[in-house]
Amino acid sequence: MDYLELDLREIPKISLAHYYCSDYYDSGLRSMMGIEVMYTKKGKLNTKIKNNQFVMEPGDVSVLPLYEPHRMVTEGPDFGQYAVEFWVQGDHRQITEEEFSYHAMTMLRQGEKAREIYHGKLYLPFCSNVGIGSVVEGFFQDMIKEYTTYSPCGDSAAVSLLLQMLLTISRSEIARYSQQAEEHRYSHSTIEQVIMYVSEHYGQIESIRDIASHVGLNASYLGTLFKRQTGISLVSYLNRTRVSWAKMLLEAGELSCQEIATAVGVPNSYYFSTLFKKHTGMTMLEFARISR
Repeated sequence: MDYLELDLREIPKISLAHYYCSDYYDSGLRSMMGIEVMYTKKGKLNTKIKNNQFVMEPGDVSVLPLYEPHRMVTEGPDFGQYAVEFWVQGDHRQITEEEFSYHAMTMLRQGEKAREIYHGKLYLPFCSNVGIGSVVEGFFQDMIKEYTTYSPCGDSAAVSLLLQMLLTISRSEIARYSQQAEEHRYSHSTIEQVIMYVSEHYGQIESIRDIASHVGLNASYLGTLFKRQTGISLVSYLNRTRVSWAKMLLEAGELSCQEIATAVGVPNSYYFSTLFKKHTGMTMLEFARISR
């Protein structure tokens, strides 16, 4: 999903702020004269813009750049959405998720130094459920009230609310990236611990619970985490490790098949022979003959 990098060192000007509801809506192919921010209250909205296609659902926030052709069509009846369109002087450009990740990482790592580089810049998702739906909806309600009732200083109040909302959305996206990065670092560290433990204790491991206990996790959760990070199951990895060591012991020719099976942690030699053939395509005896 792409992002809009927005330079907000100038005060924006709101051209439209409203709540829209309908049983059916098709925008046709259109482009906006300003930047549009939307919050879906109910229903679904299929949206296609450049290389991005997504469905906005309740709680989703979407930001569309100006002049970029796009089309939006409701999916089913009873659709409701808040929207604000605004214009701002300064740079604004479409960036990829990879570019956003780089900028978010730089801001988080450089801290105070990042102020000079990113002064005035916000990063807004084309579509995201930022987890702050009620806060965003509150901003929209107050902004629309100020913009449409022509109260004293209403325009300025609406712009102030818009700026607060954009800042909140941008900060939420950066916080989401930070949380995902931390989870990835934690997962990577855990997998490294698992791999080290298996390589050193494959002969003593009786079940996946032994590995899970070593890293302090539930066995089921560890299995899911390992598969997601490595692409293979933890049981399969353990078996592959055992087979690899068994092959080296067979090549050495000093132990029997029963002794090798016990040494790698599978006392049942018949079961391990089946496992060995599954991974190598030959029995232990066949492998021993061709390797000597």
